[in-house]
Amino acid sequence: MGKLYKHDEKTDKEFANLYKMVGTKAIGSGKDGKDGKNGSDGKDGSDGVDGLSAYVYVAYASDNIGTGFSLTPNPALDYMAVKSTSVFISSPSASDFTGLWKRIKGEDGINGTNGTNGQGVPTGGTTGQVLTKASSADYDTLWATISGAIIGLSTSLGFNDIGSVPVSNNLISSIVSLT
Repeated sequence: MGKLYKHDEKTDKEFANLYKMVGTKAIGSGKDGKDGKNGSDGKDGSDGVDGLSAYVYVAYASDNIGTGFSLTPNPALDYMAVKSTSVFISSPSASDFTGLWKRIKGEDGINGTNGTNGQGVPTGGTTGQVLTKASSADYDTLWATISGAIIGLSTSLGFNDIGSVPVSNNLISSIVSLT
């Protein structure tokens, strides 16, 4: 709430002077006036203190004391050290990284147990026999001897000579009688 004025001659004069200064347009119009002119920029501040140089060095080694020291990554080196300093090191050495070495590769795990042998090709069979399916069930196979001759089919089925049959040919069972 604004200042309360007591009605007297002095306050009447103050109000009249205020009214003359402001005018009728500003009082009660509710509109903002124009912004004033921007002031000039202030003086520049004084220069700050120079910052410190920053250097980061990364090194690698085969143990936590820097054996096998290198500045080049190498999969054979299990340890790494990172040094951050404001001092330039012209020729970094393992001693510059004392206490900073960390293992970056885990220990080798123990070997697992051997698995069981797979189904593979069944044992047995003799020279000239072929492996064939005994039924439609998986792994139900048997060694069989081809009886009879295959004549006239050597070119269309890819046979080498008459009676010589490639093992991978699935058409054998329907062409040749097996014993």
